[in-house]
Amino acid sequence: SCASRTSVEQRWQTPPDLQSSLLSPLNELKGRGFDTLLQSLFGDLK
Repeated sequence: SCASRTSVEQRWQTPPDLQSSLLSPLNELKGRGFDTLLQSLFGDLK
């Protein structure tokens, strides 16, 4: 079962280009003031 688990893990590893394409929008959000965005969202919830 150990060998089959490693093959599954290798199959589900995300390629680096996919990771960077997913992370770049998140980094842009942080750069734009992600904290301010969250604060406004929580302000709406109250």
